[in-house]
Amino acid sequence: APRPDDVRRSAWLQTFNDVVRGRNDDIAPEDAWQAFRSLWREQGQPPGPPTATLSFLGHLIESVMRGNDRPLSQDQLQQWGKRVETTLHHVDPGTQDMPENRIRYRWNALFLQAMALLGRLDEAEHAYAMLFHHTEPTQKESQRAKMLQAYTVLLQVVRDCRGARAVLDLLVEHAWLNKYLIKAPPTDSLSLH
Repeated sequence: APRPDDVRRSAWLQTFNDVVRGRNDDIAPEDAWQAFRSLWREQGQPPGPPTATLSFLGHLIESVMRGNDRPLSQDQLQQWGKRVETTLHHVDPGTQDMPENRIRYRWNALFLQAMALLGRLDEAEHAYAMLFHHTEPTQKESQRAKMLQAYTVLLQVVRDCRGARAVLDLLVEHAWLNKYLIKAPPTDSLSLH
């Protein structure tokens, strides 16, 4: 018969792997976090390679932000932001510079989400713009989903902390990013012949 420790570890691994693969609709964010932390304590480091940990964090943030019909409290936002930020300090994104380093790009996008969750909104807004403008045009297309997730988290936190009008103000201020995120058609396709 399997030992209780082996059964628990197997359940933690299953939860971790399900979240990494984005199969976490039925997993409460807190349960996923506890499984992750248990594996981390057992292994002395975040489980899996950096790509798995970053995928886990990305799906976890999506689940946290999606799982609430009402706004999260600032304490809840800060708790999740601190968890993500602390974990990222234990993940090596590699030494290769962006934009070729997709792991570093993902790490940066998650760090921006942590900043937003921590309530450092002005700093996060500026950092989003820097990340976007320092991404090579050829990489912007392949990184669209990660940027969209990061920007969506920022908008949700702005809504929860500052209200809907602040979201509209932010969208007006960042028109350059809106075009990118919604994949606006080329201007020549809009001309009337």
